[in-house]
Amino acid sequence: MSDRYEFLPRESFGGVKFGTDRAIVRETFGEYKEFKKSEFSINTTDEFSILHAYYDAENKLEAMEVFAESVSYNGIRLFPASKSEFTNALHKWGIEFSVSYGSIISEGLGISAYVPDENEIECVLLYRSGYYR
Repeated sequence: MSDRYEFLPRESFGGVKFGTDRAIVRETFGEYKEFKKSEFSINTTDEFSILHAYYDAENKLEAMEVFAESVSYNGIRLFPASKSEFTNALHKWGIEFSVSYGSIISEGLGISAYVPDENEIECVLLYRSGYYR
């Protein structure tokens, strides 16, 4: 796996820092499609080939939903992975997490894994501090 996609908790993914301007995110990840995720969304979302990028009202990056690229932390791949591989890694590092409605959430790392079928992780959401208020 390329180190380009290393995840730094609440800081960055693929070298793109949370809080970065939308224009820079677009330059980094390339071709995109802009859309409204839901009627309750504060801002539009950018869809890239490997992820969705979410922005705050000032067009600053606040989260990335990764579904088509590896995500690693401390040299261990967190995605793609099974639910047990993901939770075992969190246990190994002594990181607290909760399981709720098909998701594994670690506020300490700023990561949420979506596990709809209780086995394989479908995608991971990486986010900055304060994203879940």
